[in-house]
Amino acid sequence: MMDIDNTLERIAVKKYLRSIKELTPCELDSVLSDFVLDLISERWIEDIKQQRSSKCAFYLSAEYLMGRAALNNLINLNIYEDVKTLLNRYDIDISVLEEVPDQALGNGGLGRLAACFLDSASALSLPVMGHGIKYKFGLFKQSFQDGKQLESADCWQGCGQWSVRRDSEKKLINFNNFSLYAVPYDMPIIPYGEGRINTLRLWQSEAVCDLKFNEFNNMNYIEAIREREEAERISYLLYPNDNGEEGKRLRLRQEYFLASASIQDIICCCKDLSDIDKSATIQLNDTHLVIAIPEFIRLLCERGISFEDAFSAARKVFSYTNHTVMEEALEKWDERLIREELPEIYSIIVRIQQKLRDELMKMQISPERFDIICENTVHMCRLAMYMCHTVNGVSKIHTFILKNKLFSHWGKFFDKKIINITNG
Repeated sequence: MMDIDNTLERIAVKKYLRSIKELTPCELDSVLSDFVLDLISERWIEDIKQQRSSKCAFYLSAEYLMGRAALNNLINLNIYEDVKTLLNRYDIDISVLEEVPDQALGNGGLGRLAACFLDSASALSLPVMGHGIKYKFGLFKQSFQDGKQLESADCWQGCGQWSVRRDSEKKLINFNNFSLYAVPYDMPIIPYGEGRINTLRLWQSEAVCDLKFNEFNNMNYIEAIREREEAERISYLLYPNDNGEEGKRLRLRQEYFLASASIQDIICCCKDLSDIDKSATIQLNDTHLVIAIPEFIRLLCERGISFEDAFSAARKVFSYTNHTVMEEALEKWDERLIREELPEIYSIIVRIQQKLRDELMKMQISPERFDIICENTVHMCRLAMYMCHTVNGVSKIHTFILKNKLFSHWGKFFDKKIINITNG
C-alpha cells in the first residue's frame, strides 16, 4: 500500500508539480496510466516475446470501444481497492475517474465486439494482436439543446493515453502522389487475473516533413504546413463524411493507411514469408479493411514472392467477419478513385478478378454476380468472399441470412466457407 502511495505521489509531482490531491480527474487518470504501465512493463515485454515465437492472430478493425481504461485495468490487476483506499485518504472519490472521457476509438457494436474479442483472447492466454487507428477526435461528442442533438469534436486525448509510442516501428505509407508515416502507439490488453497481456497497436498518421522551412521563411505559411495537415487529417476522425469526392478520397486513404501499416507490421513479425500461414492468421473485422488483401499480396511480391504464391498465401491467411447485411455497408469504391490513389493495388485486384473468373469458368458458373470489378465499381465484399478462407456472421440469424440470402449464390462455389461465430 505504501509503495503505491509513494509511487503515485512521485509521478504526480514529476508530471504536474502538484500533489495527488490537487490533480484534476484527467491528470489523475494520466498518473494512474503511468503507474500501471510501469507496473506491467516486464510482464508485457515477456508476453510480446512469446507471441512472436508462436503463431499469432492479427485482428484488423476500424473501431475499438475499450471502455474506462483506469477502472478496468485497476480491477484486472486486483489493485482497485488499494487505490480506492489511497485516494480516500486524499479526500478523492475514485468515481471521479468516470468523468474522464472514454477513448474515442469506436462508434457502437462493431467496436465493442472488437474490444470483447481482444479481452477474451487475453483472458484465455491466446496470442492475438489488434490493429486500429488512434483517432484524434473519434466520431463526435453528443449534446442536446432545445430538444435537438448537437455534434462537436470529442477531444478525448487530453487525459491518460494508456499507451506507449513506438517511433522505431513506424511505417511509410505510399499513395500515388503522397506519402506519410504511420506511427504506432501500443496499448496493453490486461486480462483479469491470469492470462497474457496482448497488444492493441493504434496507428497515428504523421507527415514525412512537418514543415517546409523555406516556404515558411518566404511567408508561404499555408504551403509550408500543407503536407503535415494532409497527413494528420487521415487519423483525425472515425468515418469521415464521404458524401462528396474529397470525403470518399479521405475515407479510402484512411482505410488503406490502416491496412498497409498493419500488414507491413505483420510481415515484420514473420520469419519465413514463404510459409507465412504457419506464423500468422489475419481476421478482418467487417468490410473496411478488405483492401488489406491486395496490399498483403503486393508486399509479399515486393519481397520476392511470386504473385501465384502470394495469392495462395493470402487465401490461407485471411478470414472475414461480416457485421451487416445492409447494401450500403458492403463497401464499394469508384474504380477510378482506387486507380488514381492506389494504382498498384488496383492492378492486383484486376489480377485477382481474373483468377476468380478462371475458377468460375472451370466450374461452368457465370461470373456476372461474382465480379469484383463491375460497372466501374470495386466491390470489396466480393473480394473478401473470394479470398478469405472463412466468412462468419456474428449471430445465428445473421449467419442464416448470409448463407441463404445475401451470399446464397456463393454457396454453389464455396460450400462450407460461411460459418457462425458470435464475437467476444
